[in-house]
Amino acid sequence: MDKEFATEYPRNEDGLILFPRDSDYRKELFPLLKLDEHPAKANIYLVQAIVEYVSQ
Repeated sequence: MDKEFATEYPRNEDGLILFPRDSDYRKELFPLLKLDEHPAKANIYLVQAIVEYVSQ
């Protein structure tokens, strides 16, 4: 596989991907949910990058 993962996002000096905070995007996608009630959430930008990486 020749493609790279999440190339549109910056990386730190250790090569870790710096995904942006997704709180505003999450509120836009799920306006009727009380998102603050459950703190454990996967970053939507990370999930989207994974889906794009493994999809054709």
